[in-house]
Amino acid sequence: LSRTHNLDWRYSWSESPDESLDEAIAFARRAKELDRLDARGFAELGYARLYRRQHDEAVAEYAEALALNPNDSDIIAEYADALVYTGQPETSVGLLQKAMRLNPRGTFVSLNYAAGGFAHYLCGNYTKAIQMSQAAIRLRTDFASAYRVLVASAGMAGEKEIAAVAMRELRR
Repeated sequence: LSRTHNLDWRYSWSESPDESLDEAIAFARRAKELDRLDARGFAELGYARLYRRQHDEAVAEYAEALALNPNDSDIIAEYADALVYTGQPETSVGLLQKAMRLNPRGTFVSLNYAAGGFAHYLCGNYTKAIQMSQAAIRLRTDFASAYRVLVASAGMAGEKEIAAVAMRELRR
């Protein structure tokens, strides 16, 4: 339920987004209360806190989730995404590589590539950011955030044609 409300907020499906995010947090907290050994409750609270821009709290929830289940590739990838927003893109890159190594066909593979593209962009690795963003787009052609990173990365790398094509797709 927490993830459903998170996605309701993230994709602007909700008529009252703040309420959706409040619900996501409430359900994640309840999951943690019901089972303190289930990593998913901690991860869901991390996910919701990231959207609330409570970055330190999000990272702490993910760290707790990984202490409970250190090989959950989805949680590793989500934690890596959160780390980008706390100024740790290098750590994020390593964790995303681990997540994809553990489960190359995981639930969030397209997100892993998109998050990796953003992390590489922040590290100044524009060629790698282009590759990761393109991989995300191949898996999900409607992935706006991957197109945004692709436009920026291609622009920084001097790849004007790639940037122009990505910008057209992003606008479409």
